[in-house]
Amino acid sequence: MKRIAVVLLIVLLLILAGLIWRRPALSQEDPPVAEPSPSQVPASQPPPLPLPGDRMLTGYGVDPEEDKQDFRRLYGAISNFHLLHKGIDPRHWSTNSQLTTLLTSPPTATFSLTNPAIQDGRLVDPHGGEVFIHHLSSKSFQLRGPGSDGILYSEDDLVWPTSLNSP
Repeated sequence: MKRIAVVLLIVLLLILAGLIWRRPALSQEDPPVAEPSPSQVPASQPPPLPLPGDRMLTGYGVDPEEDKQDFRRLYGAISNFHLLHKGIDPRHWSTNSQLTTLLTSPPTATFSLTNPAIQDGRLVDPHGGEVFIHHLSSKSFQLRGPGSDGILYSEDDLVWPTSLNSP
């Protein structure tokens, strides 16, 4: 029993000595902190990467000859958003303003407010007309833009998909 007590006492003393040995000595004054030289100052953060919808819609609405292709790209960007955020019920983005809010607000932001498809907080076609969202089911939708005349359901409307049965 005495041997066990002596061994435990030695082990405790060794542990205590190790703790004291590792503890830094306390000084009365802290050393002065040196200012970093200009070469040591970290460079500013790189600009953030563009959001996926912004990359997909680069050049949106710039060329009137490409307005149908631009509108298809807009549909593709919204479809990608819909695929990535399956838990969001389409009833929560049944209007233009609701969809725009989802597309531009964290944590679901896919578009920045500077995206050319967003004007005055609204999703617009390449001619600047407000886009109409028609939900066909919980998994599919159709976009309609008023086109160059600015009137919905006229002959020059931009519609994608053109058939209500397939994207």
